[in-house]
Amino acid sequence: MYIRKKAVILLITLMFITAISVLILKNLKDSEKFFNVIGTNIDLVQTQITITNVNEEIMSFFKDKKDEDISSFLEQIPENIPFIISNNIKVIITIQEYKNDNLHYLNNMTSGYSKNNFLLNIDYANVFFDIVEEKKKILSKNKSNLNLISSKQQITSIIDEYIAKTRDTRILNIKDNFTHFPIPEDSNDTFISCKYDININNINSSVDMVFKVGDTNTTKAFSFNFRNKNE
Repeated sequence: MYIRKKAVILLITLMFITAISVLILKNLKDSEKFFNVIGTNIDLVQTQITITNVNEEIMSFFKDKKDEDISSFLEQIPENIPFIISNNIKVIITIQEYKNDNLHYLNNMTSGYSKNNFLLNIDYANVFFDIVEEKKKILSKNKSNLNLISSKQQITSIIDEYIAKTRDTRILNIKDNFTHFPIPEDSNDTFISCKYDININNINSSVDMVFKVGDTNTTKAFSFNFRNKNE
């Protein structure tokens, strides 16, 4: 029974990988013909298209699944799912359920919260809180940001500044617990957290997104960055 269950999970994982790979290869083939003509940086375009395709395919994969099926799948798949789409495209995906447990929502943070909930050295609680407040003041100058921390990059900047001021690197052990997107307490929806790295020729990119199961049009939290592997 155990072997059969593992075989089913393996099959589902392979189907998941295959679905993503087929879609990406088709879109990349079509786009490469066009961008060869206009002289665009194909590697960068391929990376952007791959990110869009992976996001859409992951959301579509979970769209009609029941909560118990999702839980079973997430419990048994490997922590990291690596696969090669073509000779020059490699992807590593990490998927898990996104819950409020152990998450720290920075936009509602108070000095007391930072002291009582996650900092090992409580003497630095005010330092962390002050950095968060200063970041929000800067954002308030741009009304479109609504005085809120709204991206992973901003959270990373806060953590980097905290370490620079305190030399307390232990905060890196929980850096993935900081969020700008909390699930509403009265929500019965299932949310999925997905992180993945893509390597296309000389361009590496890291993606971090959260989406609601059943919603294939938008992500609730999404960020990515590009970097040249030679840099």
